Amino acid sequence: MQVIISEPAAIAIRTLSDDDQRRVEAWCNQLANWETDAFVRERAHALEMDETVLVLRTSTDIRLFFTVEKDRIVVLDVARKDALRSFRASAK
Repeated sequence: MQVIISEPAAIAIRTLSDDDQRRVEAWCNQLANWETDAFVRERAHALEMDETVLVLRTSTDIRLFFTVEKDRIVVLDVARKDALRSFRASAK
């Protein structure tokens, strides 16, 4: 499958360290094999508030938010686990 990086995701990726950028690139390469890679599918789950958006729990604290379409995956955003916790706490 083709993996498309949205503009918000590209901006978020540029804020990461070089090592983290390489890790995100590797995870995006794995997402390209979504249909045949059980490992990557097992690490992803749908968001409660929008089941069309999936979040990929990487092996680090980075999370990739994406949608699966007919012939492509669109990475919507990239965030660190800490940022998500802060957002969740402020939303309460």
